[in-house]
Amino acid sequence: TPERARRLAEEAVAGSFDGFAFFHGNGQCTDWAFQKRPDVVLRAETKHYAEWLLAGGPVAGGQYVMLDWDGGNWARNARYAGLRTGRKPRVGALLAVPAGSRPGHVAYVEELYDGGRFRVTEYNFDGGLGVLHERVLDVAELSSESEFVY
Repeated sequence: TPERARRLAEEAVAGSFDGFAFFHGNGQCTDWAFQKRPDVVLRAETKHYAEWLLAGGPVAGGQYVMLDWDGGNWARNARYAGLRTGRKPRVGALLAVPAGSRPGHVAYVEELYDGGRFRVTEYNFDGGLGVLHERVLDVAELSSESEFVY
């Protein structure tokens, strides 16, 4: 049943994330985003895994393949999971910046200022892998494809 598949997916996904190197300890922007907002990944992967179960994935001998969590894909994956996205920063939101053929970037909104400015923290922006960086951005200067995940 769909409910049983959802429960199995929640258990499988929640118990498996410690093994995903691209989320834990690799110093990429996605590592920081996952540390700050694991709910986004857990919710999207639970839904994705449940759909795979319902489609007969294990019975057909298929192997589960996670969603693409490059930095620029976080907003798309969040929408898939039923989370809201938008163009206005909020404290606690993630900023997903697509970058064409590159992996994009994701950062965490820490603080809001007047005039559309906001402060983010992020890994792998200025200083290398695993270096926590912060900067102040302006909504007016973001690309039209950039989105916040609430």
